[in-house]
Amino acid sequence: MKKTISLLIVGVLTLMMISCTQEDSDPSIGTPPANVEIQATITGNSVEFTANADNAYEFYWDFDNGKTAVGENTEMSFDIADTYNVKCIAMGKGGQTVVTKSITTTIGNPDVYNYVNKVICGYSSLNNQSSAVWVWDHTAGAFACGGPEDPSTYFDPIDVTWWESGDNEMDGMGCYDDEYSFKINRKFDYINNSNGDFLYSWAWANELRGQTQAEYADVALEYTAPESSWETEKLGTGADTAWVLRITNNGWIGIANGTHEYQILEITPNTLWLRYDASLPADFTVSGTTKTEWGYLRLVKKVTR
Repeated sequence: MKKTISLLIVGVLTLMMISCTQEDSDPSIGTPPANVEIQATITGNSVEFTANADNAYEFYWDFDNGKTAVGENTEMSFDIADTYNVKCIAMGKGGQTVVTKSITTTIGNPDVYNYVNKVICGYSSLNNQSSAVWVWDHTAGAFACGGPEDPSTYFDPIDVTWWESGDNEMDGMGCYDDEYSFKINRKFDYINNSNGDFLYSWAWANELRGQTQAEYADVALEYTAPESSWETEKLGTGADTAWVLRITNNGWIGIANGTHEYQILEITPNTLWLRYDASLPADFTVSGTTKTEWGYLRLVKKVTR
């Protein structure tokens, strides 16, 4: 999803405003932006946007694909050919003016249909649907942690010697009823159906939710997942390569902690084994020592009957 296809079509399109509203205006401190114009240069599945307006000092963009940007000039690659309602917010001293325009892309990015993405999603080209639902593996070793002490590279060896879960050991911790889904669609939706509660690492429960958990006392807390997107990227070259899965908008897979990025150690149609940075918050210590470590989580495809 990070790669771009060759340049196929070049065109220039001036987007006429289909809606323009001035919001939160305050004439006493200035004039809201006016005469907002958007120009788009289309090259393959990539679009370069330029905004102009009177009395504007900044522009914020929402591309209707789960991604945003800031600036007068910006570029966005649309992975799926579709119609997008692109929103530009022109900011001025006297308020803001919002312009929205539908733009249709006719070319997508074929790289999004790679093997890893299709397996994660359970994607079928027959109906263009993503049907996979992932759940926690209940068997021994599905949840683990280990070295090295500094989880700074995805090319470190696998080490689960520090601790591994036993069979059904996480029962009652708010994780065995979680369901995770990944969609290949315009926003690349990531859906965390946590069924009301979600597992938090003890230190991050204290850091993010104001809890007072003891060391290693992970806890299930009431939770509503944010609207999130996902993407994958292949890092490295040759023998030293790693697939990384990222979740946007502070979304998590499996457990709440300090990262939203996961290395894919193994992927099959029925198994997804992930590694992630399970380090404690910077100001937390265990027995007086700052703790850094890798976490490991194995998911399996949900079986429906």
